[in-house]
Amino acid sequence: TYKDNARIKEGLCAIAILPVFHNKKAVACINVASHKLNKIPIFSRTALERIASLIGVVIMQAKMEEQVQKSEQKYRAIFETTASATVIIEQDATLSLVNSEMVKLSGFSKKEIEGKKKWTDFVVKEDLERMKKHHDSRRKDRTDAPRKYEFRFINRAGKVRHMFLAVDMIPGTEKSVASLLDITEHKEADDKIKDSLKEKEVLLKEIHHRVKNNMQIVVSLLRLQSYAAKNKKIEDMFKVAQNRIRSMAIIHEKLYKYKDFAKINFTHYIRSLTTHLMQTYQIDPRQIILKTDVKDVHLDINQGVPVGLLINELVSNALKHAFPKGKKGEVMVKFHTDKKGEKTLIVKDNGIGHPDKVDISKPETLGMQLIKDLTKQIGGKLDLDTKAGTVFKITFS
Repeated sequence: TYKDNARIKEGLCAIAILPVFHNKKAVACINVASHKLNKIPIFSRTALERIASLIGVVIMQAKMEEQVQKSEQKYRAIFETTASATVIIEQDATLSLVNSEMVKLSGFSKKEIEGKKKWTDFVVKEDLERMKKHHDSRRKDRTDAPRKYEFRFINRAGKVRHMFLAVDMIPGTEKSVASLLDITEHKEADDKIKDSLKEKEVLLKEIHHRVKNNMQIVVSLLRLQSYAAKNKKIEDMFKVAQNRIRSMAIIHEKLYKYKDFAKINFTHYIRSLTTHLMQTYQIDPRQIILKTDVKDVHLDINQGVPVGLLINELVSNALKHAFPKGKKGEVMVKFHTDKKGEKTLIVKDNGIGHPDKVDISKPETLGMQLIKDLTKQIGGKLDLDTKAGTVFKITFS
């Protein structure tokens, strides 16, 4: 009052100003005046200091509650306006909070879902069993990363949608937050692509099958024609032509049988081709031993056909010319790929070798010309060693 102010001015009362602290920071102050004494007793000061301390705590709690409310309002707004269906899941799988996207997706209202529905109520039973197994295996492995699932979602009308679900624990609680993304259109488009690919695979398989059959017909015609040959030289020419076509036919046969149309497994291919050549030239396996050493070599059809023809030419030459007059020996086919992807094909024999020095840059026979051209076609390098038998080495990538 006015009188009180007058007494203060006249010095007839004592004044105490007590700052209110919280965590060593002043948050308010208390002014106390005594009208009867010229100073404030010590016991009153102690009591006032305690009161000031309690007031500081109350003020800070009020501010913190205000900040929490603002933060909660902010995150609720984010939760509500997110583009995907988002839910809070309690420990017993009950949905305690859902946003408007989840309401649209499910066909139920917030009141019908929150605290009443479990998230498992919206999952197809077969998918739920699979998700449960996945969850149990994660618990055994103690995996804390967010759980991710694809499953079928059933809404109120019984309509099924394909969903992608990501679930993560909320730190410090037993609750989880989950986000659901509708992938039905992507799933349907993916299924259409898969169906289209299956149709193309069937068609491509049929093409390889027919190409192989047509080549077999050509081989059969050449064989029939060879029967009319008047001398051995012409008959051998027909046989060489047959083997070249047969080497290509085997590739299409392998592509027809295997699932991967992009690559040919040359381990199986070389076995088939060399076995066929041994039978064609009626080679006694006790006289000429044919060995193969092929490790993890896969080629596409662009490289597979010329490489197949190369192997056919090189092995055929060894079987026909390296061991005359019943001479015994060995033919080896090696085909490896190194870590850098460079491939090395070696066909060697321990036969009589070439009597004259061969210049591979200027081939004089059709077979050598074909070997040179095929090596060039695959971008390879050709080396020939005739010091001990004959060794053809072709490197390419």
